[in-house]
Amino acid sequence: MNDSAGTRILVGQAQWIGTRAEQQDAVGILGDAGHGGNVVAVLADGMGGLAQGREASTRAVRTFLLTYGAQTAPAPAQALEAALQAANRAVYDL
Repeated sequence: MNDSAGTRILVGQAQWIGTRAEQQDAVGILGDAGHGGNVVAVLADGMGGLAQGREASTRAVRTFLLTYGAQTAPAPAQALEAALQAANRAVYDL
């Protein structure tokens, strides 16, 4: 993706599983997310190995990014709040 000056920005992520049997953390990045061309990154920490921990963090990240990207609210703070609430509901419903 490029910033407003045309500089190319490379975004990535990496995880280390440690001694656990599965990675339950989830990371997502939405480039040029509207609301002023912002880039949004979200991290959902895992559930410490609890049942459905991976699904919970994955669902939180996916819901957050989909909700944020679909909004037309002009203020990023409002869009972030709505996305956070939607992600919370998605995990609670799980």
